Amino acid sequence: MSTTQAFFAHLRPTTSVSTTKVFAGRLRPPDIWPFQDWPAAERAERSETSIGPSSALPPFRAARSFSVGADGRLAPTGESRHIRGMDWSDEGIVLSTRPHGESGLVASLLTRDHGRHTGFVPGGASRRVRPIWQAGNLVEVGWRARLSEQLGNYSGELREANAARALDDASELAGLAAACALIDAALPEREPHPAIFDGFRAFLGALGHPGWPAIYVRLDLGLLQELGFGLDLEKCAATGVTEDLAYVSPKTGRAVSRAAAGPYKEKLLELPAFLSTGGLPSDDDQLRKGLDLTGYFLERHVFWPHNKPLPPARSRFMETLQR
Repeated sequence: MSTTQAFFAHLRPTTSVSTTKVFAGRLRPPDIWPFQDWPAAERAERSETSIGPSSALPPFRAARSFSVGADGRLAPTGESRHIRGMDWSDEGIVLSTRPHGESGLVASLLTRDHGRHTGFVPGGASRRVRPIWQAGNLVEVGWRARLSEQLGNYSGELREANAARALDDASELAGLAAACALIDAALPEREPHPAIFDGFRAFLGALGHPGWPAIYVRLDLGLLQELGFGLDLEKCAATGVTEDLAYVSPKTGRAVSRAAAGPYKEKLLELPAFLSTGGLPSDDDQLRKGLDLTGYFLERHVFWPHNKPLPPARSRFMETLQR
């Protein structure tokens, strides 16, 4: 017998050749197979005779903790910990959904404590469940996964049907779609932004009221602020005055007064009065200037570095306002 044969003979189990069976065209002793890989009849036989391990799986698995000794070897500390799945509950606003499989959905939500978070909704495309997962709806959501890095499964209950409230007005529906698409594309995943969640919820509550488009513009400004590109619209960058602010520098994002702009006003962006003094826009032209201003900085600082344009839903929203 060669050295290699002797080595493998030492590792061979004590099962005799007579007990070796043929399963799935392979000749292997069943005593050394993983129990879950045995055929059903073999598992039942082993369970009844108490020869093999039990087929029942524990609800969780225990892991021993180890420490490194002075000799460099691992030694058990005698402690054990139970490894369970990850799960949490939170409030969430549905940003987008896409079909997955025959009847499932992958939903992207803006949650208060867990940021923008995606998850799989089993049966989410069914007639009974689909109305819950419409963009703009506020849901009480639960997320569960075995590991935090996994996609995980969502379960949710409807709290506010904001999508249904906006169906009667085309501009409101377009604004809701634009806000959801913008936040879904701009925010990093799984990074909490409670200020954006509160601002978005305030915008949803303003739908149906006369000043909701101005709230949308302020939501854009809040998104820029939260991402680190906030605009300084309180005082003039050149003189420090706080009155008659009419322009914004496209490079610094700081306001400039009408007197200080002088011959450079053609190179500056117009600042609508309602963004510096508060209140509502005086006309549709003021609202359009506010959207152009925030759109410029969103495109420059948030989307251009990633070679992405502004979401098409935002352009459709602006077209709807001009009708």
